[in-house]
Amino acid sequence: MIVFKNLKKEKVEKFNNGNGFITRYMYADEKAKIMKITIKKGSSIGLHQHVTNLEVVYVLSGVATSIVDGVKEKVGKGDVIYCPNKACHTIENHEDKNLVLFCVIAETN
Repeated sequence: MIVFKNLKKEKVEKFNNGNGFITRYMYADEKAKIMKITIKKGSSIGLHQHVTNLEVVYVLSGVATSIVDGVKEKVGKGDVIYCPNKACHTIENHEDKNLVLFCVIAETN
């Protein structure tokens, strides 16, 4: 079982060359990373490519702009962002409230 509040809380500025900062709790092993991420208002996760893995992002709260391989969509609570292997994506928070995400990055090789 993974209990996020028992993991180290990390503050990361300009995550993947994005804007502002995020906070995250992360569990990682050789096959996956499982995270709870908060993207502060006005911040973003920069555009990056998943080369050896895929990512599934579930929106716990807030509203985001998601861009996956050039397709831009607005997503909110209960929505899922899927970034397949070899795809590029970014997540931006242009809203006045924090954005909270549950993310799983799984190795595909």
